[in-house]
Amino acid sequence: KSLNVDIENARNFNVNIERFPALSRYDINDAAGGPAVAIVERFEATTFDNTLELEFLLGEKDNPKVSAICVLEPIPQ
Repeated sequence: KSLNVDIENARNFNVNIERFPALSRYDINDAAGGPAVAIVERFEATTFDNTLELEFLLGEKDNPKVSAICVLEPIPQ
């Protein structure tokens, strides 16, 4: 049996990093090129209290989805 599922805009959401918008109406399926496809997004942020604040906010459809997060310290220049 085939499922007719509209994956366009099936999961879109917003992400704030340190209270600043990082992703807005992010459609993970569109960005990855389809469902069940891995994607990596990179961001730079400055913390002011040694705590990285990430907010995953409900978008128009479904809940935010994150499978892994990797946080690296900056390379000294």
